[in-house]
Amino acid sequence: MAGSLRELQEKVLGDGDYYWWDDFEEYAPRPGSLEALWAGEDRWEAGTHSILDMDRVVTSADRPDWRDGAAYGAVRPVTRDAAVRVFGTARPSRARFEAAADDYASPRHAELTAEVTMRWTGLYVLLYDGDTVTGVGFWGFSGD
Repeated sequence: MAGSLRELQEKVLGDGDYYWWDDFEEYAPRPGSLEALWAGEDRWEAGTHSILDMDRVVTSADRPDWRDGAAYGAVRPVTRDAAVRVFGTARPSRARFEAAADDYASPRHAELTAEVTMRWTGLYVLLYDGDTVTGVGFWGFSGD
């Protein structure tokens, strides 16, 4: 799972598909690597509003607690019950995931985002084609 997270982060960083403070001289230029991004203090001011704000995968599906500093920056698996409620199955396809994630007017999108109960955290779900895992869907909230 950590490899899938890293792969997505590298893509987002390379594409420049994240919030940055390009218009403000007091902030550093866009970072050239994930390590440079994470080493900079600027990121924690407002976040990148992207998967770049997540720095690890945890295996517990327990809801995070804002009083636990270790919860921030983590993505965790969605529960089976939540996957069934949001996607209609515990083993959603990429198409089902994208339909819920991309259609902001859809009730499923509202259910998807409601599963993330704390800022600076995220969730993931394995994506299937039949019985074969074909990918991972990530979502969450970060930034200010």
